Amino acid sequence: MAKKTKYSIRQKKRGGITYLYISTTTMQVDPVTKEKKQKEIYVESLGKKGVDISMSEAKIVLMRYNEQGQALTKDIAFNLFLDEFIENYKSLVGRNIRPRTYEKFVSLSQHFKSIAYISLREIDRGIINKMKVRLCEDLATVTVNMVLVELRKVLKYAKFENRIMQIPEFEMVTLTVEEKEEAELRKIERLSKEQLEALINSTAGNTRFYICVMAFTGMRPFEMMELLWSDVNMKEGFIRIRSMNSRKPGRMVPITSQLREVFNVWQRTSTNVCPFKSRHSARNAVLRAGQRIDLSINVAPYTFRKTYASLLAETGISPLMLAKLMGHKKIETANKYYADISYKYLAPEIERLPKLDMVERAA
Repeated sequence: MAKKTKYSIRQKKRGGITYLYISTTTMQVDPVTKEKKQKEIYVESLGKKGVDISMSEAKIVLMRYNEQGQALTKDIAFNLFLDEFIENYKSLVGRNIRPRTYEKFVSLSQHFKSIAYISLREIDRGIINKMKVRLCEDLATVTVNMVLVELRKVLKYAKFENRIMQIPEFEMVTLTVEEKEEAELRKIERLSKEQLEALINSTAGNTRFYICVMAFTGMRPFEMMELLWSDVNMKEGFIRIRSMNSRKPGRMVPITSQLREVFNVWQRTSTNVCPFKSRHSARNAVLRAGQRIDLSINVAPYTFRKTYASLLAETGISPLMLAKLMGHKKIETANKYYADISYKYLAPEIERLPKLDMVERAA
């Protein structure tokens, strides 16, 4: 004869309010360690104690459970199941999970609050998409995707525990080219004119050519990898930089006199302009070049794009023209480069103030 399940009432405090739940215990096998252990499961939320339900009413519900029995997979609120997941996740710290991974989950799980009181089985693609929209209003796209990865862990565990039939399908938030670039640029410092000169003059061969092209065009690293010699129009004096979207025309970047000299002396060995076969090898070459002359910052391919834009901003070029050269859809993105302008470039601008006709008065 099968052992009858015994249920009990549990109380939990949240924000100073006591909630009542029906719970039970069951023997489960840990999927990782294969150990058998007794585990408490919250079967049903009864609501706020003294507001939604009294203790005497809760005991009547408990009696019904113990007399009639209920399925262990009864639906519960997401926040209750999240507590259960966190408790199980914490027990694996030091064995199968690093402490840092656990801390990261706990931190990101704070963003589940919009679905906290929704029934676990009601959470579907539509609800998750609504949560994504709310998160995108306050968080960076990268952070939103990190939250969604952690949510998927919880839902996988819910399926393993037979709390849901299947995991709702949902997609990560796609980063636009500009969002990827902004995330990259936040980690990168620009070079001064003197630092850029020192770097170019300390290099030779492939590395020197790569740095010159990047520094005089402001291309993104992936654009440099895709650039063909057929895109370089020496006669008309411009470079055609192709868009990742085949439906869009891309942009044109003028060839400066210094870049023209670099192109004229370069020995072409392939149809690609980039002398490196991969972005990884180009990045390593640039990093080593920066370390050799001790620039005090880590130089990366994106450094030249940020430097190009910042040096142009210092010349007084308009944000609209800078946005066109950089390939930005929004002028606001180009405006960020003006924040790096040194104070020495502001003095001539102040002199543009209208001169006042001031008459000296006798004391």
